[in-house]
Amino acid sequence: MITHIIFDMDNTLIDEFGSTVRPGITNFLKTLKKKNIHLYLWTNSTKLRAKEILLLHNLHHYFEKFIYREDYDPLNKGMYKDIRKIGGQLLIDDDPAEIQFVTKLGCKGFLIKPYRKNSKAPIADYQAEYDAITRIIHNTKKISSLCL
Repeated sequence: MITHIIFDMDNTLIDEFGSTVRPGITNFLKTLKKKNIHLYLWTNSTKLRAKEILLLHNLHHYFEKFIYREDYDPLNKGMYKDIRKIGGQLLIDDDPAEIQFVTKLGCKGFLIKPYRKNSKAPIADYQAEYDAITRIIHNTKKISSLCL
């Protein structure tokens, strides 16, 4: 079972402006925490922007670790998220290149549909993604925190 999950922020937890939260994500994060799954946030946003958004939407308390742009890509050169560096086993992100990168490392990745402000997607679509992630978590045999 996967016990260490890394979430992207923009278009994954919140919309592109940081003004609205993905439908159902708060309940999903609560469910994962109740199962003693460690949740980390890894974002290409700056620390100042990310902290402001997380506090605004009361999402900060779900996460144990935070990696901001300044921590891994201070020059904004497009560095990929090497989740092995913080013991991550699964990355949930809306960027196909990030998911491809972590899977090449031997880790798991889930490409979530980008959440946009004013999205008209039915809640069932979001729930289907959460259900798919839950299956990955539970159907994965023991996986090293270094993935390989």
